[in-house]
Amino acid sequence: MASAFQNIIGRFSSLSTQPAMRQVALLFGLAASIALGGSLVRWAMTPEFVPLLGDMTQASTSDVIKSL
Repeated sequence: MASAFQNIIGRFSSLSTQPAMRQVALLFGLAASIALGGSLVRWAMTPEFVPLLGDMTQASTSDVIKSL
């Protein structure tokens, strides 16, 4: 377990030795992934309710409710 933890820390510490363009690209990719994930979750949680019979008169609406 300790060696796996050291391996992860070693990977993150090696990021500082990368060229600046690569660091910016990695940060941009991380930010884009987080934004995409957040927007996907927000889109999935938005309800899409639409009136089924919206242009009905009051009498027609009561007939539909009686039949249901």
